[in-house]
Amino acid sequence: MLDVRPETLSRWEHGKRAEDRNAWLTASAIVLDKIEGKTGTAERIEAVSRPRGAKRVVLDLSAIPVGLPLSLASR
Repeated sequence: MLDVRPETLSRWEHGKRAEDRNAWLTASAIVLDKIEGKTGTAERIEAVSRPRGAKRVVLDLSAIPVGLPLSLASR
């Protein structure tokens, strides 16, 4: 969820490595949510982390005259 390894989080907790401020604030918000019985932060992170479905695009080429050079068809 935070795109960091558990070992990295442990190093932050034990002062062995400087924490990524945004990841640390996010982790803190998740912990506070858990204590308060909430899930909002985790739900928002999961929502933006999901791959979006590819949109289907259909091109209507029926208006392009058949047999004309492309340079003439665009006029």
